[in-house]
Amino acid sequence: MLFTISLFTFSCASLGSKTLYLDKYVTIKTPTKILLVRPTMVNCIGGQDENFNCIEKLISLELAPYNISVKKSNIDYQDFDKIGQVSTFAGGNISNGDFLMFSKITRLTAMGQTRDYKVEYKLVSIFDKKLKFHSKYNTTVGATMIVIPGIKDFPNTDQLMAIAIKSGLYEFKKKLLTK
Repeated sequence: MLFTISLFTFSCASLGSKTLYLDKYVTIKTPTKILLVRPTMVNCIGGQDENFNCIEKLISLELAPYNISVKKSNIDYQDFDKIGQVSTFAGGNISNGDFLMFSKITRLTAMGQTRDYKVEYKLVSIFDKKLKFHSKYNTTVGATMIVIPGIKDFPNTDQLMAIAIKSGLYEFKKKLLTK
């Protein structure tokens, strides 16, 4: 019984994750500097700057064990969906990093309440401006939330967004990183 629960708990992030594109020649050497571009937020609660700070902290904490530093960039790229095999971006000081990480976070609601989040990440090399990685994650399939009335409630909107941001890095860590 305990083995089954452990197996189910550890496999959850993999169920909600999907790699949409992976450049088979991409290498992430440590130490690496990733510049985080202002995220595309769809139907999200909170201010843009507040969410950006939160996303930077969560991604930094997740990637720190791999000797990857994550810093916010001042690049403001408006159309996440148009980032393709060869990307063009202007503005900002991108010479002090190795990769740009673009993110799109979508809040899903049901009857006016937050129930799930979808997160997409795209990683673009600063050197050749080519897409190296694209993944998608959703908490609908990938996050098992145990609710016990009076003891453990359903996560609030902020907690659910944090779960999505951190769990969304599962494919990134699995395909591109080793400790």
